[in-house]
Amino acid sequence: RDSGSTTARKPCVFCALSGCSFRCLDPDNRHQREFDLVRGGRVEGDEGLACLKFWVVLKGTAATCTTFADGRRQILSLETPGDIICGLMAGNGSQTWLEALSDCHICELDLTPEAHSLRHDADFLGATFAVIHKRLERSQAHITTLGRLDSRERVLLFLAQMTQQSGQIGLGLTTLPMSREDIADYLGLNAETVSRILSRLK
Repeated sequence: RDSGSTTARKPCVFCALSGCSFRCLDPDNRHQREFDLVRGGRVEGDEGLACLKFWVVLKGTAATCTTFADGRRQILSLETPGDIICGLMAGNGSQTWLEALSDCHICELDLTPEAHSLRHDADFLGATFAVIHKRLERSQAHITTLGRLDSRERVLLFLAQMTQQSGQIGLGLTTLPMSREDIADYLGLNAETVSRILSRLK
């Protein structure tokens, strides 16, 4: 489910330029669509269909999010162009979703109609394993950041990563695609702490 506007089906730009891991499974683009997701818009998976739907961020910055029982949001992972997201709803009752932190263009690959045949498809299993392995590595790195770095170190590392991803190294300027509240939810801090550290760093 998405709250953005849907566009007509067409070949995925990411598949054409970078070679998506799943392009061989959908050569005719029968299970693929692209859509725009405005800032704050969400994509939610379907219960019981984990790793049968995949989303590729083509443009913009999104976040994989979850929520606590008291309503507080935690950003689990930042998603930038080229990132592949799968299995948002890993189990019944999961409160995980993909949220646009800026206006995004998303490609969705829904392989649900091929579920029966894909259970023994080596290409599908290999591509899925590669995506999950990459995301586990990113999750482990982020857990280390939250567990071992203090608040100032977390913000500094975040700024360094954003600068590297944007290609602005050495220019003395970093444009952040997210609010201070978003940064706080990603780094396990509160917005006031983030604002104070950013002011000191200036």
